[in-house]
Amino acid sequence: MIQKIKKKVFGKHGVKPIGAIGKTFDPVFHEAVIMQETDKYPENTVINETQKGYLIHDRLLRPTKVVVSKTNKNP
Repeated sequence: MIQKIKKKVFGKHGVKPIGAIGKTFDPVFHEAVIMQETDKYPENTVINETQKGYLIHDRLLRPTKVVVSKTNKNP
């Protein structure tokens, strides 16, 4: 219920969440908090969000804190 109210109020004031998972890391919108070695994703792909980021009228309000993939160096 609180999430519905928050979403409605944010929408009314032009605040939108930043979708990050599966996108290429962009330092303008994302803050990397962890680099994780993996073979499942291409390098520099956002694989998880630790904190949601927001835009207000297409300007950055808060960056999304993310986990970013890096290639596994050990075969």
